[in-house]
Amino acid sequence: MILMQSNPLRAVEIEMYEDDFPDFSRDFFAVLHWAEIPGLGDVALVDDIDYCIDQARDWENCRGDYCDDETPGERSVYVEELPVNERMLEDAIYRGITSK
Repeated sequence: MILMQSNPLRAVEIEMYEDDFPDFSRDFFAVLHWAEIPGLGDVALVDDIDYCIDQARDWENCRGDYCDDETPGERSVYVEELPVNERMLEDAIYRGITSK
């Protein structure tokens, strides 16, 4: 899934896996605001990308709220910075934020 914040303008693609299950990052993050951005596709608009990445890393390493009694499977988190520009954000605002 792609996360974008507006101040400072930044976007990342984040994927989360456990064992052989498909990416479930959309299920992990409770995102209410989505935008269709040309060049990126569906983007989750968030206030703080670093916080989201930290939460995903805690899950990956079974820390904090993500420690439980059961032994976790092999967990992986992949994060990639994406190029963005002001025009992409303007397009999202112009098109309106939608809930998906």
